[in-house]
Amino acid sequence: MTMSPPTEAINQVVRAWRDIHTETIDSLEDAEALIYDVLTRVFSYGGHGFTSWWGPRSCDGPEGSHLRVDLDVESGRAAAHWLPTKEIAVEQGVTAHHSPLTVTESTDDPPIQISAGRALVTPGAAIRAIREYVKTGQRPTNLSWTSA
Repeated sequence: MTMSPPTEAINQVVRAWRDIHTETIDSLEDAEALIYDVLTRVFSYGGHGFTSWWGPRSCDGPEGSHLRVDLDVESGRAAAHWLPTKEIAVEQGVTAHHSPLTVTESTDDPPIQISAGRALVTPGAAIRAIREYVKTGQRPTNLSWTSA
């Protein structure tokens, strides 16, 4: 008999929004599955860049979420925003790129661009921030935060 590894405990159930979908996240594995699913998609504009919002189960939509992550795998950059205090994430050693990120918030709308000056984290650090948020419900500590 094959046993599945136990799921890593989280302190709260969170909701995630991507495109036009709402997901209830009960474990880190749920969060990672959602991220992997979106990272492997090619959106209508031809790229892989996407936006996701992460918040407490009680929030009704992205506008009530705590963490917004814009991830553009082609450029190897991401932007993370802590929405309650309107702060942007900065990863040590990452400098602003010369071009903005292109991401899709919704497949119903054209892609948007995120200012290069806000895209100051790597995709790996952004994913670690999502994991930490899912686990703790708090602002991720793997990144520095500054006023937007």
